[in-house]
Amino acid sequence: MILARAERDDAAGLSSASAKAVRDRGLTKEECEAMFDGGYAFLYVTDGGRTVGMCACRAEGTMFQIAAVHIDAELRDGLWRSAVEEMMAYGRSRGDRIAYTNVDVSDSETLARYAGMGFRETSRRQRDAGGLPVTEAELTRVI
Repeated sequence: MILARAERDDAAGLSSASAKAVRDRGLTKEECEAMFDGGYAFLYVTDGGRTVGMCACRAEGTMFQIAAVHIDAELRDGLWRSAVEEMMAYGRSRGDRIAYTNVDVSDSETLARYAGMGFRETSRRQRDAGGLPVTEAELTRVI
């Protein structure tokens, strides 16, 4: 696995519809980055020369946002944790002390992955996702 870091100043949140479009349509790195709007770093996961994932994160001072972690399903078990660890190392290098992310509470697999890395739920909020209410858990941990 190779994790390549690419930064972009004009690159905020990736909706689940956009994430699905990334996976289903095989968008380019540039097309993925265009879905963001400010100060994000992008990490690309490659395996055997093929890009198998895209992650987005942002250092915010003392807080560090993990905005998106998308890894091909067949490789997710082996690469997901490494990608999140690499993003947290990036946040630490920028002076951030707390990592956070928002996860749909119905996504038990992702909630369990973050819990296994020491993330704890600190709050919940409801948001509108294309006319459907979605409840998200904010997860945090010291990095």
